[in-house]
Amino acid sequence: MGNAIALLAAEHAAIHRAMGVLSRLCEQAAAGAADNHADNAGQILEFLREFAEGCHNAKEERLLFPALSRRGVPATQGAIAAQLAGRHQRRQLIDAMTRSQAAWSAGHRGAGTRFSAAATAYHALHEKQVAAEHDVLFVVADRVLDTLAQDALTHAFGQFDLQVLGRSRRSALYRQLDKLQLQYPATGVTAAQARGASRAPRATVWVP
Repeated sequence: MGNAIALLAAEHAAIHRAMGVLSRLCEQAAAGAADNHADNAGQILEFLREFAEGCHNAKEERLLFPALSRRGVPATQGAIAAQLAGRHQRRQLIDAMTRSQAAWSAGHRGAGTRFSAAATAYHALHEKQVAAEHDVLFVVADRVLDTLAQDALTHAFGQFDLQVLGRSRRSALYRQLDKLQLQYPATGVTAAQARGASRAPRATVWVP
């Protein structure tokens, strides 16, 4: 796997951790849990909006996909088109989660259930699309993008990160995710294991 694609795969691992937290929060929301869970749902939405959608996906859409198109990968059909269509749906689900999370936090009846439904749909669509990226799109990218092209993308990714998140926001979002993962560990994962996962090394484009 080339260095630019490896960086995107490492970011998928962080987003996967966020999906685990979102899954636990779905359970709390469906059960009509207290407002503190709703507030934590707001924090995971912040991570998804700013990092997963606003940085990671935007980076792929503005930099990776055009690079692939220049190497002959179709942009209006096939893997890229499927990714773009799914991402449009995911952003609609982010909007639905945002509205229902605000209502849940305010104590509105049924809002937690609506949040859970939107979050469950988002999670399922995300997992499907990430699998397609790893199985198809990243394989194609490694085939058509040589080392020089991937090095150029890596540099462009770093510049994009700085422009979108600045030098400290990415680290702050990761720390926020670490805390949430300790509160909402995956089923069967102990607190000690969750702490270990939060301390695992991370591949980043730049060091904040």
